[in-house]
Amino acid sequence: MDEVLRHRVANSLPTIITTNLSMDDLTRNYGSNVMSLLHERSTTYRFTGDDFRDQARYRLDDEVRQGLTRPVVTG
Repeated sequence: MDEVLRHRVANSLPTIITTNLSMDDLTRNYGSNVMSLLHERSTTYRFTGDDFRDQARYRLDDEVRQGLTRPVVTG
């Protein structure tokens, strides 16, 4: 990550990073050097929303209890 960011910063190239990690987790995983580069050249946007996975699991459980199946559709 460090090498990629340094190249992109040095060449004024845009970089879009998406993650579900917190800033603290990013720092722990990629180090303070990477975070310094990100802070130097970044605009940060935080998007939040509901986690749909619980709803999807409950819907699947209900469908299984009802004996329903979803068709498999291919190309």
